[in-house]
Amino acid sequence: MFKKINIFIIIILLITLTGCNLNKTTLVGSLNMNEELVNSARIIQDTGESNILVDSTYYSIDKAVIGTTSGKKISSKDLQPGSLINLKTTGVIMTSFPGQGEATRVILYDDKRSQEISEAVRYILEHQPNGKIISPSLQKITDDKLIIHFFEWTINGKKYEATLNLKNKDLKVIEIKNEFAEKLKEQQEKALKDKKDFMYTGYITKVLPNGLRINRVDFTFDKSITFKNQKGETLKLENFQVGDFVTAYHSHTSTETFPFKGTLYQLEQLMNNTPSTDWIKSLTESGQFIEPVIMDFWQEKDGTKTVKIIDIKKTKKFLYIVNYNHKTGKQTVKEIPNK
Repeated sequence: MFKKINIFIIIILLITLTGCNLNKTTLVGSLNMNEELVNSARIIQDTGESNILVDSTYYSIDKAVIGTTSGKKISSKDLQPGSLINLKTTGVIMTSFPGQGEATRVILYDDKRSQEISEAVRYILEHQPNGKIISPSLQKITDDKLIIHFFEWTINGKKYEATLNLKNKDLKVIEIKNEFAEKLKEQQEKALKDKKDFMYTGYITKVLPNGLRINRVDFTFDKSITFKNQKGETLKLENFQVGDFVTAYHSHTSTETFPFKGTLYQLEQLMNNTPSTDWIKSLTESGQFIEPVIMDFWQEKDGTKTVKIIDIKKTKKFLYIVNYNHKTGKQTVKEIPNK
């Protein structure tokens, strides 16, 4: 009698343990599939006659091998918006928006779990309230929740997070931080601040509505312009005046007009409030010249500074060599041929 009871108890225990193991195995399999999809699956956002839109690129599938993860042969007609695929490409993408590339292999996830998530993705794409979007991607999958990210249909546009309750289809979409766009903006701003592709040293001779004339270039201020002195200390625009000797960090200058044109990213003050400052200022205010533009300059030699200027307001544009001795305050002006 006791032996029968013991055998019965053992059988019950075995069934219970086996059932627990089966449930655990099923759960692990489900978790693994969720993780596999998030890590490897890509979303088809749209389809055409011979291409699919994935991420932010239209991929041609004319020459691609198309199949499923279970080994079935399918055609391009079986690929639908929301489908989850494993995608192989040539790696070459044309820099348009959206991009254009060529797929070599398209494998559709066709297991039950993947099909469920695919339907959920399709539901989000059809019901999200933000108009035309691009680049949907899987972010998190649980038993009752799906999270995807996508962007507005523009380069470096707003980024959104969509959360769908898989049980009751409750959909929530919020705007989130676009890390890539912000990082790109920071890099661009840093590049502008540090831009030293072109350096131009000379005297400020005129204040313009949104810039300065430095020797023979009319510079327009870039919106991210910075001002500093030789020590690297930050200055303000009002710290600069006509006559200051400066270095301009700028874009390539246009020579189609005179004075030339350029965009100024950074201005470094080398000298100000010196006798030379007053002298350059006097050239523009004394009345001897209507609107002088400094063509070239030479450093001081034996107490004398020399510049070559042209008066752009005179009908016949003459060149002048102007010498100034800052010790005596004497100045000489010599007209030379304008070749």
